[in-house]
Amino acid sequence: MQLARLRAQERAEAFATAVVDGPLDDPELGSLSRQKAAIAALELLYPQVHASLELELPEDADGVQGMGWEDMQRLASDLLEPGTPEVP
Repeated sequence: MQLARLRAQERAEAFATAVVDGPLDDPELGSLSRQKAAIAALELLYPQVHASLELELPEDADGVQGMGWEDMQRLASDLLEPGTPEVP
């Protein structure tokens, strides 16, 4: 697999041409096919990233307003993954 990645890096320009330029410049492809190819290239080059988190807050507004600075820092630190530096 490592060797394949090295070869792909060596031929990065050819890959870019095949993925981006080839479909967009192909005179035999119709407009819809070119649009689909452009979207597929964008999805390949810029994949979507998803994140989710869970946060527990007091149930009522008074409880939230009553949170002190230390409470908010503890809440924020609970969201950090292990190994992530804490914000001072």
